[in-house]
Amino acid sequence: MKKLLAAILVFLTFTALCAEEMELWCNDSGASEFYMLTVEEQYNSYINSFKKIKDPMTQPSKWAHRMVKQYGREVLPYFNKTLETLSLDYVYKKPYDSTLSCIYWLILKLLNNSILTENEKELYAQILIDKADMYIYKNKIVDRTIYFAYVCVDNLVPFDDTDWIGWEEFKEEKEQQLGIEIEMGDMTKMWED
Repeated sequence: MKKLLAAILVFLTFTALCAEEMELWCNDSGASEFYMLTVEEQYNSYINSFKKIKDPMTQPSKWAHRMVKQYGREVLPYFNKTLETLSLDYVYKKPYDSTLSCIYWLILKLLNNSILTENEKELYAQILIDKADMYIYKNKIVDRTIYFAYVCVDNLVPFDDTDWIGWEEFKEEKEQQLGIEIEMGDMTKMWED
């Protein structure tokens, strides 16, 4: 029994030491290295490279494209885990967390490659709506964070122009739904500083 535990411990230590992660921020020459990583290593490199960047702009796009092109649906278990733990609290507030931006680019690449089923699109949209509702309930505000979350939702399950009610009406609807008073924030203001 002790030998089995020792073998497992050695295996886990070896696996941890061999796990690779790349820095992708401002990395214009690392594509061949990136393609050599496992799906988990690529995904972790992707999220961790851009997560703490205030405004990664479009840099996550090329890496999401490469990852989805190489691994396709194999990305989804990691994507699911990210959605489960996603918090919208620091999208535009310090300490900045750009995970939603990474999710946005990943959604676009998954859609462009026709990887998501209709059920998955609806499921992911509902998860993002629930996360947005949690943010609204906690912060009692509809602001740019909610706007960005709903841009992601709209990519998954596009809104019919006749369905969209406008932000003020949206706020009132959420007040009734959540049973709280909500402030209408600045929909154009992005970062704190």
